[in-house]
Amino acid sequence: MGNSFDHIDLFEQSDIPCLLTTKSGCIRYANPALEKLTQYPRGEILGCNPRLFRSGKTPEDIYIDLWTTISSGDCWRGELLNRKKSGEQYWEYITISPVVDKEQATVGYLGLVEDRTEQIRKQRERERLLDTVRNFLEETREDRLLPICSNCHSIRHANNEWEDLTPFLEKLLGKRCTHGICPGCVHKLYPELAQAILANIPKENS
Repeated sequence: MGNSFDHIDLFEQSDIPCLLTTKSGCIRYANPALEKLTQYPRGEILGCNPRLFRSGKTPEDIYIDLWTTISSGDCWRGELLNRKKSGEQYWEYITISPVVDKEQATVGYLGLVEDRTEQIRKQRERERLLDTVRNFLEETREDRLLPICSNCHSIRHANNEWEDLTPFLEKLLGKRCTHGICPGCVHKLYPELAQAILANIPKENS
């Protein structure tokens, strides 16, 4: 691959995982950030094909589109569900660009990776919560009843699982819930306190 892989010191210092492959897909370089993300030491990465990271969960047509795009000299961007050496799966958003020589002939490919595992996890959790709310609305359209436990105030999902209402709302809304006591509960639980409060409220002039 000639001088195409010279001057890679910047990649070594970058916190962005990246790799360089030959035109046939053999990995010639992987930086420390990629080692950290995939948990594979560099010695086990070099000389391998990026298939090393496949989880088997990414649709094959995505890889077909990937190779069709970069083989034509264009840049490809997309999400892949890959697997670390430990077996843990992770989502990555990868940008793959052709590496060309002085004659503009493709000699290899540069891949820049962004770990999107946590971002996608939060997105899917929010979608799950929204689906739960939609299911609640659908189930209660006629009887207008929400399945909430009268004792612990957990709310029931469509799949009959129960979840504490406060954490549910916090995850759904992205805000913390504050806790107080409503006037009705003050009267019910602390009648003497309620009477004292009422006694100290100034009466409006008639």
